[in-house]
Amino acid sequence: MAISGNNAEPLEHAALSRPRWRSLWPLAGLIAAGALADAASLLVHIRADLKALPELSPPIVHSSPVTPDFVSAPMGPTGLAYALKYWPESMHLPLQLLLYMLTACWIYRAMQNVNANAAQEVGRPSWAVGWYFVPLANLVLPALYMSRLWRASIDVHGWAHRSSPILLWAWWPMWVARLLAVYLTFCIYVDATLEQQRLYLQMDTAHGLLCLFALALFLAVVLSVCRAQQRQFGR
Repeated sequence: MAISGNNAEPLEHAALSRPRWRSLWPLAGLIAAGALADAASLLVHIRADLKALPELSPPIVHSSPVTPDFVSAPMGPTGLAYALKYWPESMHLPLQLLLYMLTACWIYRAMQNVNANAAQEVGRPSWAVGWYFVPLANLVLPALYMSRLWRASIDVHGWAHRSSPILLWAWWPMWVARLLAVYLTFCIYVDATLEQQRLYLQMDTAHGLLCLFALALFLAVVLSVCRAQQRQFGR
């Protein structure tokens, strides 16, 4: 059935004025792949920390002749050789940076989607991303924006009257605990005593475990928001 010129114009205008929406699934797939690689690297790093802990026991003093000062212990690998030997234990740092970049892009696009569909007072995408990088403020404000984003993804017009999903509040304390572990680890001086080095390794192990739990919960949050926006906007 042919469409007359008078009817075609309103249909074309409606198609052009339809709110813009971009799928979150491609970014979610990249985040999932990065999360799996990061989790594997974290497991290797945790295993290395646990293996190093027994080696930091206090030295046993024997009544033996004093070794001359010029005799030194053999040096371990340095430079490129060190990097090649221990790269599985340190890959979690660049992997986490890559994961943060992907997550920032995902949050920005998700906030753009709800704003493009006339969500009121949800917040700017730049603010939703920027607060993650502000010390102390990143313990509170990102949770507020993630809550708004999730609720607007479920109901773009009545999000203010909805409650935040339980999964969000299960993930957020893990994120805060992980950040606190980072702050405490940086405050430990590791070159003074063996006890402080042991404490550093214990804190680093706890930080790795918290990262694993927070990673799994955040991945569940990402997939849930993707499904909610697909149901609401992807028609």
